[in-house]
Amino acid sequence: MRYQTTFPFFFLWLIAQALSEAGAQDRQINTSIDASGLFDAQISNMEAIEAYDLLYRNERSILEDGQSAFSLTETVRILDSPRSDFALMVRLVEVDGATIIAESEYRNDVSQISSWNRIPSLTVHLYHSGRSMNWRVGMSRQEYVAKTHEEFRRLGHAIDLRFTGISSFPRMTSVSKSHAEKVFLKLRTAVTGAKIQQDAAGEKVTVAREIPLNVEFFGKQKLATAFDIRSNLILEHRQHLMMRSPRYRPTLVEAIEWGNVNGIFVPTRVSGEKMTSKWNDEEIDSEIYEFDLKWVSVNESVEAESVPFYRHPTYENLLKLVAFDQYETTAIAISR
Repeated sequence: MRYQTTFPFFFLWLIAQALSEAGAQDRQINTSIDASGLFDAQISNMEAIEAYDLLYRNERSILEDGQSAFSLTETVRILDSPRSDFALMVRLVEVDGATIIAESEYRNDVSQISSWNRIPSLTVHLYHSGRSMNWRVGMSRQEYVAKTHEEFRRLGHAIDLRFTGISSFPRMTSVSKSHAEKVFLKLRTAVTGAKIQQDAAGEKVTVAREIPLNVEFFGKQKLATAFDIRSNLILEHRQHLMMRSPRYRPTLVEAIEWGNVNGIFVPTRVSGEKMTSKWNDEEIDSEIYEFDLKWVSVNESVEAESVPFYRHPTYENLLKLVAFDQYETTAIAISR
C-alpha cells in the first residue's frame, strides 16, 4: 500500500497543530476576503461538471486502539451521462492486498459480512433508459428498482462533487437534495463569524468557523478550510467536535490535490484521516485513506453501446471496467 501510516489519530492531529502554530507568525487576518465568495467559487467549479467517467482507487488502513487492524483497497468506476440517459457504478473491494482472479472465488453467502465488509466483493449497478440492474458477483443478477436516471443517483451511485472539500470524500448522491441545497446556500451567502487568515506569501487563505450543534449535548463544531487564493480551490479542511466536554476532539483531516480538464478543475488525489469511534469513547479509532482519481472523461456524453460490459455483461468485461492501471487520466496536474 502507498499509505502506510499507522499512528493514532490524535498523534497526527498534534503534528498538524504544531505545524500550524509554528507558522502562525507568518499569518495575518485579511478582512477584504469574502468567505462566502470562496465557497461559492469552489461549488460553482464543481457544478460545471455535468457528466463524467471517473475511476478511483481508495487505499485505506483501519485503525483500532491506535493499531492497524486491516487494510482495504477499493476500486470504483462511476460513469454518469445524463444526456444519453446512462449511468453505472462498479465497486471492487480487495482485503489485505489479496487479489481475486477467478469468478468462482467470490463468496455468494453475504450473511456474515461485518460492519467493515471484510470480505472481497465485486458489484455493479447499471441504469439505461428506464431500466436498471445490479449484480454482486457470486450471486444472481437482479432487476434494480431505479426507473429514472435521477432515481439511480438518489440511491447513491454517483458522487455529489459539490461536497468536495466540505465533507469527507466521497459524498454520494444519496444525500437528500433539499439538505444539500441548504448546505450550499448557507455557504454561498451566509458564512458569518468566520476568521480569515492569509499566509505571508499571499498564496493561501484559511477560513476558520465555530458552529453550535445539538443544544441538549452542548455541542460545537470547529471547521478550518484552506483555499488556494489563485484558483479559489480548497486545499485542506479540518473538523473538530466538542460534545459535553471542555475540549475539542479531531474528527476529520483531509488534503486535496487538483488537476485541470478542459478548463474545469477536478480532484486528482484526496488523502485524509477520520475518526471512526464515538465522540465519548476514551480511545480514538480512525481510518486513514487515500484516493487516487483518474478522469476518463469530463462533460462528454457516453453512449451505453460504447461500453463492452453493456453489450456483453460478462465477468471479464466487468473486471476491465475497474482495471485501474490500464487507464490514463485526462486531468493535467496543477503546479503549486
